[in-house]
Amino acid sequence: MKRPTHKRIYRPRHGLPRDSLSRRRLLQALGLGGAVTAAGLPSWFGFGREARADVLGGATRVVLFVTSHGTVYDNWKMRPAGQSDDQDWEFSLGGLAENEFSTILQPLHGLRDKLLVLDGVADGAGPISAINEHESGHAAALTGRSSVEQEGQLARPDGPSIDQIIAAQLESESIIRSLEYSVGGWPVCFDDQGNAIPYEGDPYEAYYRLFPDGPDGGGGEPTDLDRIRSAQPSVLDFLGGRYESLYSKLGAEDRVKIEQHRELLRDLELQLANLAQLECDVPQPPMGSPMWGAPTYPKEMLDIFFGLTQVALTCGVSRMITIRCDVIFNETIGAPPGDLHNDYAHQASTDPVAGAIMTDYHTYQANRFRELVELLDSVPEGNGTMLDNTVCVWYNELATGEHTMNDLPIVIAGGGGYFDLGRYVHWRKGDTLQGPWSEIAMGPAHNKFLVTLARSVGVDIDRFGRETLPRAGGGEISTVGMLDRVALEG
Repeated sequence: MKRPTHKRIYRPRHGLPRDSLSRRRLLQALGLGGAVTAAGLPSWFGFGREARADVLGGATRVVLFVTSHGTVYDNWKMRPAGQSDDQDWEFSLGGLAENEFSTILQPLHGLRDKLLVLDGVADGAGPISAINEHESGHAAALTGRSSVEQEGQLARPDGPSIDQIIAAQLESESIIRSLEYSVGGWPVCFDDQGNAIPYEGDPYEAYYRLFPDGPDGGGGEPTDLDRIRSAQPSVLDFLGGRYESLYSKLGAEDRVKIEQHRELLRDLELQLANLAQLECDVPQPPMGSPMWGAPTYPKEMLDIFFGLTQVALTCGVSRMITIRCDVIFNETIGAPPGDLHNDYAHQASTDPVAGAIMTDYHTYQANRFRELVELLDSVPEGNGTMLDNTVCVWYNELATGEHTMNDLPIVIAGGGGYFDLGRYVHWRKGDTLQGPWSEIAMGPAHNKFLVTLARSVGVDIDRFGRETLPRAGGGEISTVGMLDRVALEG
C-alpha cells in the first residue's frame, strides 16, 4: 500500500479586528459564538481574588496542554545513568542537577518533585489508520481510536476524546462542561460522534463566555449586550417550540440531529442561568490585541489563556480545560525562514540544523508548560495549592516531527495524590504492531495512559478507544487497563 502524502489543510489564523456588536458578538452573547480574533489581557495574574479554601480530596480537575510536531526524542529523553532502551526502568527526578535534565525538559527542573515523565508510551491506533500519520495522529491523540479520512476535510475518529469522558464525570460541579482554547493547531477534542469540538481562539470572546456581565456584574446603564441577554430566555423558548413542531415531521436520522441540537439548547439555558448567579471576583476584560506574526504573539496568547484557565478553575466555571498550541513563528525561537513543520520538523532526526531548530521549538513549549504549572501552583487551596487538586498534562499529537507515534512525549504535573510524582518512568518496546506499511516496535498503548488519566479523577473505566491492535506475525495487542508504575495505588 502506498503511503499517503501530507495534505496541506488551512490552519486558521487569529488577529482579525472586531467591531462593537458584530454578528460574532451577537452569537457570543447567545452563547453560540466561535472566535477568530485575539485580544490582550493586562495584569491578568494579580487581581486579588481569594481561591477556594476547601480540601478537594484528590484531583477534581484536568488541564491538558497539547502541542504539535512531536518532539526531538534524543533531546527530550533522559538517561542520566546510561539506562538501556531495552529495559523497563524508572528513576527519581529529585536527585538530578539541572544539567542532568535533557535540553528540552530542562526548563522543568525546578518543578521536578511535582512531575511524572512518561517515556515509551505508544500511539498504536493512529498508525493503523492507513492515512497520513499527521492526520491520524491528531484524531487518535486523545481518543485512542483509528481515524477515517474525510473528503476535503481532516480525518476524524469514530468516537469521543477522553477529555469529554472526564468532563461528563466532573460536570455536576461545573457550569460549563469543558473549555477548549487554541493558539492554532488541528483539533484533538471530539464529541461522541467524532465531531471536532470548536476551540476558542479569541481571549476577548473567551472572557465574556466566562463572565457574560463583565467585571461590574451588569451594573450601570444597560448596554446593547445587556438587552440581548435579557431577551435570551424568550429566544430560547421560541427555538424550543420550533424544535417541538419540527420533530414529528422528520425521519429517524434527522430526529437524532434535532435531539442533539435540543440538548445543546438545554445546556445553553443552564449555562446562562448559572453564570448569571456566579459568585466570584471578576477580573477586567481584555484590552488590546496580541499582534499576529509578532515574535511575542504565542506567549502573549498563552499567558491570557493560562490566566483564564486559573480563573475558570478558581471560580468553578469548568473543571476540564484543553489548551491547544501550534502557532509559533520562526522569529519566536530565532529560526531562519522556512515552514517549521515541512522544512524542519520533518527532518529533525536527520538534519542537525533542523534538529536544533525543533529542539528550540519544544524547549519553548516546555517553558510555557512550566509557566502554566507554576501559575496553578501559586494559588493556595486547602492544605496545598490548586496544582495539588489538578492533573496538568503536557501532551502531543505525535511522537516526532517525522510523524512517528511510538515514543509519545508525556509530562504530568500535580494530580491530587493519585500519581506517584517526582519520577521518570520508561517502558521498553516489548511488542510489535503490524502497521499498514511496516512493522512498528512499541511499548504500552497510549489507550492505557488515557484510561489512567480518566481514573485519576474518578472515571471508572478500564478501557478506552480501541481495545486491541494487530500484532505483527498474527494475534492481537491488548490496550485494556492502566499504565503500570504510574499511580500511587499501584
